[in-house]
Amino acid sequence: MKVSTGVLTSVTKLGFSIQEVCHSLGLSKGFVLQQIKHGKLNVRRLGRRVIVLDEDLRQYLEQAKGENPPDHKSAERHNKRGKGKRKCVY
Repeated sequence: MKVSTGVLTSVTKLGFSIQEVCHSLGLSKGFVLQQIKHGKLNVRRLGRRVIVLDEDLRQYLEQAKGENPPDHKSAERHNKRGKGKRKCVY
């Protein structure tokens, strides 16, 4: 935070950790990592740290806005093909 004339002013964060992205969007870490692996969410590496820049997160959200979430019927078909029955959480 910046201090100017004794008053604290907030500074916009430029980057977020994977954990912060998961928490702020309400997504699981596995899903976020999958999006990164498939190239849908860009990241930057700073040493050992993985950072998602604010502009990359906003771009990802804009692109995701146009995509349709999977319907429950396709999730049921997927569960029938998988190992055992899994509860679908959407």
